[in-house]
Amino acid sequence: MFLTYQLVLCSSSPRRQDILQKSGYHFLLDSPKISEILDKNINIDVALQKVAGQKARASVYATRLDRPYLIVGSDTIVFFNNTVFGKPKNEQEAYETLKLLSGNTHEVKTAFSILNVSLNETVFHTETTKVTFKTLSDSVITNYIKTKEPIDKAGAYGFQDKGRSLVASILGEENNIIGFPLKAFQKILKEKNWQC
Repeated sequence: MFLTYQLVLCSSSPRRQDILQKSGYHFLLDSPKISEILDKNINIDVALQKVAGQKARASVYATRLDRPYLIVGSDTIVFFNNTVFGKPKNEQEAYETLKLLSGNTHEVKTAFSILNVSLNETVFHTETTKVTFKTLSDSVITNYIKTKEPIDKAGAYGFQDKGRSLVASILGEENNIIGFPLKAFQKILKEKNWQC
């Protein structure tokens, strides 16, 4: 007999929700408030995993034993020249970020943790996708910023929307750029025999 877990997604990102919904997952939502400041004293992948793990552990479902829960915490960043680019605070910061990324290859890193509450076991994974931008003119950057799309996106662009036009090529999982590496997630669930 297989145990079926209740999936809990600790994220307010509509993009992560959409990726999981389109893949047929049914899940509860939780948005615990934690500090998303990355520890600069450790490897970037480990620092991201730490934030993802804190999100899962901070969930209201993390201490509930009324049913078997799998709690997913996740965090995405853009990484270029040893610099982390999160969501820009304003249009000027979005412009500066896009100008730096223009004509270059950067990495999109998404870390996730899966907390199995019943077993008190956590699995971590970081997925990296390489993204090469076209060389962008000032007018292309300015017009893109006018769409307001860059403001709530790591690295100041939304690959799933108009931001795709800024990209010359990718190497790795496309869903990772959007905000959640679905293939890696599904592989771990299969390896652990955690059905949800």
